[in-house]
Amino acid sequence: MKDISALYQNPKTFTDWLGGGKHSLENKTKPGRLKLLNQLIDLPIDEVFEFDFDSDEHKSFVEKHSGKLCCIRLIPRKSDAKWLRIRGIKIKESRNWIFEQNVETSDFVCQYVFHSEKPIYSLTFVINDQGIYGEYILGGHHQLTRGIEEMSRIIKFTDQEIPNSEIVEVLKHIEIKDPKIQKTLKSKLQATFWNNYIKGYFEVSLSEYGLQFGDYNRLLIEQKTIIPNLITGKVQIVDSPNTKFKYGNILVSYTTNPDLLPLMIRARAIITEQGGLLSHAAIVAREFGIPCLPGIPNITKILRNGQKITIDLAKFVTFNTCPVLAAQT
Repeated sequence: MKDISALYQNPKTFTDWLGGGKHSLENKTKPGRLKLLNQLIDLPIDEVFEFDFDSDEHKSFVEKHSGKLCCIRLIPRKSDAKWLRIRGIKIKESRNWIFEQNVETSDFVCQYVFHSEKPIYSLTFVINDQGIYGEYILGGHHQLTRGIEEMSRIIKFTDQEIPNSEIVEVLKHIEIKDPKIQKTLKSKLQATFWNNYIKGYFEVSLSEYGLQFGDYNRLLIEQKTIIPNLITGKVQIVDSPNTKFKYGNILVSYTTNPDLLPLMIRARAIITEQGGLLSHAAIVAREFGIPCLPGIPNITKILRNGQKITIDLAKFVTFNTCPVLAAQT
């Protein structure tokens, strides 16, 4: 198999996956939602530093924090223009990166968020009318969103089964028992609730910068889980976006990224070795109505191209249960 490392090197937002429209608007308004939650319920969030490019404050910030890793966002002053961003570079390199974008700097606002060099643990979870489902992993949050397990295996949890105290403490931050505060959040954020918890998709991490909520998305909460029935098709192992993928095959890959989206939407189902049900790839697949089975160990070695298999999706709905793959020669 070819080197697949390029498939998961560059971080992507849901807008990169799903395009514009409501998802783009939800992503662009995310910082404002998180800031408002910080003000109203003291939610711990990423600290955002914002500057005009040519300001003295910007120059002083770059000089003071030059050696720190960061995420940089260039936010256009015009709402219909494209955002630009990069993660994991040092702040002293930021000005060169901004110049490389070949944009008029006065048309953008520069935002910085410190990027952890010592991540401790990370969570992604969804709260909807069915309850709470989430995934926890030691180390950086990119493992969950990109579907890569570097330091440990993904630990799944629900409101019925919470495996450690860290998750309990995180959930307390969005449990709102005061009806007056709930009313305020409904008014200002169109927030909805399940058993006093704010419904939504959340990303959280603990690092040298403390506990930080990095995302609150109100769109990705519908119960679009895998349909419990059998799916039969031929395996096609994909290690490159240039693969000629046949419509209706079952796409099998180590992991996925937006470059594979044209192939994914042609698939009857998707199986990956890495990732969980809340990785970006799995969520996006369900947004398109495609069953996705992430985190099946060694599946690219177990299956072979052209092999006809039947997947028991009902088995996969039960947490920590691998689906039955009935292979046919």
